[in-house]
Amino acid sequence: MSVPPFAGETYPMFSSSIFFSESPRAVPRDCASACYVTSPGKELKEIQVQVQVQNQPTQNIAVSVTLPSGFHYADGTYGKQVFHPDANGKINLQGLTCEAAVSNGQYWLLAEHSDGQAWAEIIVQADTIPTPGQAYETVFNSDGSRAYVNSAIDSDFTISIIDTKSQTIIASLDDVDSPSGIALSPDENHLYICHYFPNTLSVVDTLTLSTVGVLPLGVYPSNIFLHPNNALAYIKGENRILVVDLDRLRVVTTINTGNVNGLVFGPNSKAYALVFDAPFVESVVKVLDTRDHLVTRTLPLGGVASRIGISTDSLSVYVPIFTRGPFDPGSWIAVIDTLVDGFRNNIEHGEVGLVEFGVSPDGKRLYTANSTPFVFSIDLQSLAVKSIPLGNNIRPYYLSVSPDNTWIYGGDLGNDRLFALNVKE
Repeated sequence: MSVPPFAGETYPMFSSSIFFSESPRAVPRDCASACYVTSPGKELKEIQVQVQVQNQPTQNIAVSVTLPSGFHYADGTYGKQVFHPDANGKINLQGLTCEAAVSNGQYWLLAEHSDGQAWAEIIVQADTIPTPGQAYETVFNSDGSRAYVNSAIDSDFTISIIDTKSQTIIASLDDVDSPSGIALSPDENHLYICHYFPNTLSVVDTLTLSTVGVLPLGVYPSNIFLHPNNALAYIKGENRILVVDLDRLRVVTTINTGNVNGLVFGPNSKAYALVFDAPFVESVVKVLDTRDHLVTRTLPLGGVASRIGISTDSLSVYVPIFTRGPFDPGSWIAVIDTLVDGFRNNIEHGEVGLVEFGVSPDGKRLYTANSTPFVFSIDLQSLAVKSIPLGNNIRPYYLSVSPDNTWIYGGDLGNDRLFALNVKE
């Protein structure tokens, strides 16, 4: 844990302390005892400065309070303000706000007089939203104002609808049969849900939350990927992909691919399926022709991956390799050039076992994570890697980036909650 500047200085005739009226929530293990835990965009509850001279409360003194960068007072101002204690030697600081653009990390609030000073630690970390079970996949609507989250506890399954401004659940689909994949239609009027055990695809009206269509599939569907230019969906089945006409709600054909972990649609009527090749204990990317629905090429990755993403210009496919094999923790991001369907380069990030993955909608960054409480941001121009602490002992599980480039949502492995990380610049 870092210490504030001048923390070793003492002033025997003057003392001040900073108290928090709200108990810290999920205090990080490296947080000082006097510590306030908040999230970007949140107002801090009442903070109190207690001033004493020769162990007696005093009001005949001026105290300067300096906020850390990115925090403002109730009147919208920043930096330093001067306060005078009340008869009990107290200064109540109300309406302090941590701005939405503040990065996660450790900050210090300073109260000082010519004869002394006191510091208080503020930890900014990702916000969390309770969910009815382990949170898995998240899909956002087009402006990022709503998120649909798939979660499960034991055999109870729920799809929660979250207002991203208030970070609260505003509606839910309860008692859903084994939802294993969700997707939102481009017009946002329908939510498509794969059901693993009933082996069906259901269509839900997003206004009424009622089921308006059901398609039997029969192959343990577990993920759904919507074609960006027509009413087709590629649905992962058992060692194959089912091509579904969503307008007519019927299966058009199947593609024998193997065990698909993810899929993205690229340019020139192509798709890229991430497939685990069990005999060779490695993952491959299979290039698919989406006109004829055939595998046209296979690209070995030299390691194992679970996620796949594509750049906003559709020219690069990214695959985070989290291990070379059972005894080699090598980790990198493979980059495939979609114009030639060959490897362009590897992004070496220096971290271990990065599994989870997302691409920023502005095309500037990749986000990835392992089982530690961090999200790693990779600048695609400089390839610099920045670690963003999540706090709360969060173990990120699935990453979804909002279309407005404001939020990363993800599950917390082993806990019934979703984390919301503000990445707006």
